[in-house]
Amino acid sequence: MSFPKIINLKKEIFIIFLFYAIISTMVTFNLRISFAASNIINVPEDFSSISLAVENASPYDTIFVKKGMYYENILIDKPVHLLGEDVYTTVIVGTGDLNEGNVITLIANNVTLSGFTIRSAEYSDPKRYANAINIQGDNCSIIRNRIEKSFWGILCAIQSSTMISQNNITSNLKEGVRFYGGSYNKISGNYISSNQASAIAIEGYSNIISQNQIYNNTRGIGVGTSHSVIFGNFIFDHTESGLYFSGSNNIVVGNTITNNSYGIYFPPVFAAPNNNYFYHNNFLDNQKNVHVSSVHNINYWDNTEEGNYWSNYVNEYPNAKEVNNSGITDTPYSITFNGKDNYPLVEQFELDNLYPIPIALQPKKPEGGVVSLWSFEEAKPNLVTVDSIGDNHAILGSFSDGINYTPGLVPGKIGNCLSFDGWAYVYVPASPTLEIRDEITFEAWIYVKEFKNVSYNNIVIYSIREDKSFPKRIMGLAVNGLEPENNTSLPIGSIRGYVTTDVDGFNEIASTKYVVNLGEWAHVIFSRSLESGLKLLVNGEEIETKIVQGTQNPEGKLKLSTYLYFGHDANALLDEVSISNVALNYSDSTSELLILIAAIMVIIVICVILIIYLKNNLRL
Repeated sequence: MSFPKIINLKKEIFIIFLFYAIISTMVTFNLRISFAASNIINVPEDFSSISLAVENASPYDTIFVKKGMYYENILIDKPVHLLGEDVYTTVIVGTGDLNEGNVITLIANNVTLSGFTIRSAEYSDPKRYANAINIQGDNCSIIRNRIEKSFWGILCAIQSSTMISQNNITSNLKEGVRFYGGSYNKISGNYISSNQASAIAIEGYSNIISQNQIYNNTRGIGVGTSHSVIFGNFIFDHTESGLYFSGSNNIVVGNTITNNSYGIYFPPVFAAPNNNYFYHNNFLDNQKNVHVSSVHNINYWDNTEEGNYWSNYVNEYPNAKEVNNSGITDTPYSITFNGKDNYPLVEQFELDNLYPIPIALQPKKPEGGVVSLWSFEEAKPNLVTVDSIGDNHAILGSFSDGINYTPGLVPGKIGNCLSFDGWAYVYVPASPTLEIRDEITFEAWIYVKEFKNVSYNNIVIYSIREDKSFPKRIMGLAVNGLEPENNTSLPIGSIRGYVTTDVDGFNEIASTKYVVNLGEWAHVIFSRSLESGLKLLVNGEEIETKIVQGTQNPEGKLKLSTYLYFGHDANALLDEVSISNVALNYSDSTSELLILIAAIMVIIVICVILIIYLKNNLRL
């Protein structure tokens, strides 16, 4: 199989002339757009380094970098267009270190990076290699670069509207492209090869991966994203799998998946891939086309009219025949007993005739109030426990590396609940309804069996991974499991609630007098209100707290997360866990309680008067 070179010179020259013609026309007619109004800074003529040029640039300036070697780590903190003169000879090499280090870090929105070779300095310890590009801003574009020989090629935590296009991403120690979350990102037209993990690994939702050449990695695409489209890619020569599939509600169309150990691999752990649609794909010469770990996950292998092409079809079904010259055979291609391609194609789907990218399945839009409630009444055979009111179904941990991470299903406060042993956990995939930016309320029934000797016995935890280090907690509700060291330490069993905002950073309160009693149920609420700040309630009453870090009433938007877990590091029973995108209204709750008490008193008085009246009348 042969493919075109990464850069077609004739096409590139035409595009460059067209680009400059358009810009010249815009300037001539004095169109007020950012390109026409911006300055052009030249490196090294105006500034000796790219970092100095960025530091002195104004928003939306263009920084044009001449050919040469640039040994620096660059922080881009404003929207600029950073353009290299030649993708092969304009080279940026940056240093790394253990658990940190990026050659280029984008912390601003609306940054364009194009025309560079970007790589890490070399080290004897692979963990010291820098990431080539770390994107921490929205609406950034990484176009026509060579990204190579780094830890991660491109790392993005949870940004949105990122464009990664026409890059050559090769020989990185981890994934070529890694998204831990985010939405509305597009990875298109890249050549991604020889990376030691996946070419692309992506979580989040509403993303597009299209028309990439992906080959000779360990995995092709790690699909943890949901409500996304994977369209028109060539995915071949992977030692493990073409698609490693753990996400749900995706559309996979028009891909050629060939010469992999597995064409598609559905993993047995940390995943419950459901409601994915696969059609118009070509499965060619894979050792096994599809590996399914659980028959309880339901996916679809045709669009009710046409399915996929399977190169081993004739060997599997030698007596199958084409139906009336339709291009469809008369015998379904079986994948599991409840999963089959009902309309397998007689010949390969012609990728040259690809139609427009299909419209993705749409996730549920957020509404005000309780967005999700996990009652834990049952754990399905695919280790899913349902969201009682929304679409955020949770996935139980499973057996991995000799440890059982699956919580048990036991009688709870209300029906059944989940029992955690300090190792078990429950994971909830990303969705827009769980991206809460203003007010939030966590609520749960908890029954602590014993304290685990760590600071946070987690009830609910939002966390984020932004670099090589472990995920950082940013929002949640937990119980303190450590014995106090001195008079200022939290008591063991103290309730902890915390949020992280874009203005005030990490903020935490904790109970000072109330502590959890082992072996007793408690109803716990933690809430962030824009008006009154952070509050903790236990069994319907607000409890006394102190500020552990930050402020009690932090300003700013809640920081977005990449992960949501229940029960991690907790030896407890959890029941009726819910998350709301509004704060608990304490004044209303108090008023309602007073009204209820008053109503009860009125009823009692009326009953007493009625009894006295009846007694007096009966005597008469």
